[in-house]
Amino acid sequence: MLLAIAAVVALAVGALQILGWNVLRGPIATVVTARTGRPFAIHGDLDVDLGLTLRVTARDLELGNPPWFDPKRPMLRMRELDLSLRLPQLLRGRVVLPRLMLDQPQVALLRRADGKTSWQLGSEEGGDGNNPPRIRELVIRDGQVELEDAIRGLNLQAAVSSSNRLDAPLGQQLRVTAEGRYNGQPFRLTARGGSLFALAERGTRYPVALDVRAGDTRITLKGSVGTDAAQTLDARLTVSGPDTAELYGLLGVVLPNSPPYSVSGRLRHAGNTVRFDDLSGKIGDSDLAGSMRFETGGPRVHMTADLRSQRLDFDDLGSLLGAPPATGNGETASPEQKVQATQLAQEGRLLPDAPLHADRLRAMDADVRYLAASVDARTVPLKDVRVEVQLKDGVLRLSPASFSFPQGNLELWLTLDGTQDPAATDLDVRLSKVLMDQLTPQIDGVPALAGTLDGRASMAGRGNSVRDFAAHANGRMGLAMNGGRMSHLAVELVGLDVAEALGVLIGKDKPVDIRCAAGALALQDGRLRIKSMLIDTEDSLVIARGGVDLATERLDLKLQTHSKDASLLSGQTPVTLSGPLRRPAVGIKAKGLAARGAAAVALGALLTPVAAMLAFIDPGLAEDSDCAARLREAGAAAADAPPGR
Repeated sequence: MLLAIAAVVALAVGALQILGWNVLRGPIATVVTARTGRPFAIHGDLDVDLGLTLRVTARDLELGNPPWFDPKRPMLRMRELDLSLRLPQLLRGRVVLPRLMLDQPQVALLRRADGKTSWQLGSEEGGDGNNPPRIRELVIRDGQVELEDAIRGLNLQAAVSSSNRLDAPLGQQLRVTAEGRYNGQPFRLTARGGSLFALAERGTRYPVALDVRAGDTRITLKGSVGTDAAQTLDARLTVSGPDTAELYGLLGVVLPNSPPYSVSGRLRHAGNTVRFDDLSGKIGDSDLAGSMRFETGGPRVHMTADLRSQRLDFDDLGSLLGAPPATGNGETASPEQKVQATQLAQEGRLLPDAPLHADRLRAMDADVRYLAASVDARTVPLKDVRVEVQLKDGVLRLSPASFSFPQGNLELWLTLDGTQDPAATDLDVRLSKVLMDQLTPQIDGVPALAGTLDGRASMAGRGNSVRDFAAHANGRMGLAMNGGRMSHLAVELVGLDVAEALGVLIGKDKPVDIRCAAGALALQDGRLRIKSMLIDTEDSLVIARGGVDLATERLDLKLQTHSKDASLLSGQTPVTLSGPLRRPAVGIKAKGLAARGAAAVALGALLTPVAAMLAFIDPGLAEDSDCAARLREAGAAAADAPPGR
């Protein structure tokens, strides 16, 4: 019986040797079509070298795409296929290829928006693709790959080549160069890998290197991928570019706007966790270090970050709100940010109108902590900055951002709801026990202004930029200063006491006690109006009226001084501040001397909102400070002053 079978096989092989192997192209195409569910054809010659390891060479092959794909566009077209096939394993139902060489393969792949892919082989009638061949050595010559991924917004054209030399340098073993668009953003990519033979060795590390460039953004990676089922990644990652917000299009990570940056660290990926540890680099003129972790197993990516700076350049924080960083000598800014700064200056505007991209907040969740150990804020002596950020379900919260002075602090609470359009924002800013001599210049070693300053601003509104939000915001603000001193020059210039001012200029400056200074302001639909603002000194009471239109960023203020003693050329001519916030004009109103008594009578009405404002800033101010009481005394003193004084 065995002799009969051997004789039949020998006769069949002999016949194929005489007739040629091309007679098997049809049967092979039938088998491949059945297993893949795709039309397959060998248009060129087929040749087979017999042995326990068969060598098969086929030319001009074509594998079609699924019916819903472009029928004129095959999934695979190849000039030549050269493979070795282990016959004993094949007889046991396993496909083992010691060597596979692909010459000029052209591959077209598509994933639709519904998730259906063209590369999922196996027909519904029985070709399942569940037992893929095991390839020990793969060589690719001049390969071309086109990929369209509607889910990721990816269009890519790549060239692929590889070498079968195990001792070849990294870039010569596997090399991929590609260009295309990702989420509408053009990019170029170069990838290098080790010998593809190494991928068959389980439990080893496969070396990889990647270089991606999109505009001025660059991502480089060098490390290895595990060849086991987990396929863990361990690599050195460096990311640089003009603005971290641009990484959203490339990586899908929601980050704020920033000045130009460059950071690097250790990237590890295992399962649903991506870790970016030992992070170090610079953002703008600030150093940055820390770690980040991304969990990808939920409905949205969740980022946890612990970041810190030894030195924070305060100018860099403006970018978080869409404002350009400082662009002077020694400052770090991208060309686009320099153009933005120039445009703001030409418009005479302070508030940026760059979009905040609040809609991106729905793409991921986050918990972020940031600490700056020291701050370079030029003339403002900030000690440190602490920020805690939570992002969940499209709503971002700062709770809070804290800025510390040598004495006192500034705290900011913010809620930005990106589920609404325009985005809804609630903002609460509190200034507590800050010494004014920390913030003002000195004259001959004496602070121009001293005192303890408290304040609060609470506002809410909607807008997709800072400018848009400010133009529609509602809320209230308050400021209060206790126990202060001011340069006599400043007081007398407001009151137009020219003789006293000249005395200051020639060295007769003597500090003036500020018994109390306070202001209450209301914000309605972007218009900030002074309800009451008073400055009480030993010899003067200054009242401010007017407001600011945040939509147009124009200021209209009038400051009027009511003297408590006679002074040469002293009068009540008001001083005005008007024009754009970026560069207001100081003027002297022509219609000057009004009766003091009439103005003083209204002081009682002005004191009422100030008292309410003190409780709004801090209930302790109304209970423990003497600011409200002194304002009442100042009002009474002005009311008792005889007309004409």
